[in-house]
Amino acid sequence: MNRLLKFIAALALTVVTIFGTQLVANAHTDELVTYPEADSIVDGGYIPIEMTFAEPLMIMEDGSGHEIAVTDPNGDVVKLQCAIRTGVDSMTTTIASNVEGQHTVAWRSVSEDGHPVSGSFAFQVRAVPDFEVPANTNLMCPEGEPTDVDDPSVISQADDAEVDGLAGFLTVLAIALPLVAILGIIVVLIRRKKA
Repeated sequence: MNRLLKFIAALALTVVTIFGTQLVANAHTDELVTYPEADSIVDGGYIPIEMTFAEPLMIMEDGSGHEIAVTDPNGDVVKLQCAIRTGVDSMTTTIASNVEGQHTVAWRSVSEDGHPVSGSFAFQVRAVPDFEVPANTNLMCPEGEPTDVDDPSVISQADDAEVDGLAGFLTVLAIALPLVAILGIIVVLIRRKKA
């Protein structure tokens, strides 16, 4: 019986080591620095939208793989003034808004190791007198940057929640199946020992 307990302990330690290492390797930090800061208040006008991540982003030659959508308090999509620009660990663009109230920034990107990442944050806009949103959408673009901006689709946070839920379910399943198999082996070995 003592040998059986040692075998079970060694097997359990092996499983925990394998899955623990895999979970750490697949972990992504949620650290994100934004401008405007989440829940902050900014004056209406030209508002830079900036996100700096704790991990590098995958940079595609055609600039694809990154999306930012901003909605105002009415749920209307705010036009981006410039194409989304990406750095090693950042995404930026600019909007023009003078609509009083909460604005929500939803974003999607791909980390350097190929994992999709997404999220959202909100900030408040305080309307200022005498600012009118321009008809042109390229007035605040840095010189030499692309100015053609497609209207972004609204990024659904429900989709992100479904993906997160599926990832959590698969993680639990990956841990539970080996544990069930181990318990089955233990039951079989105990029954053989008694017989």
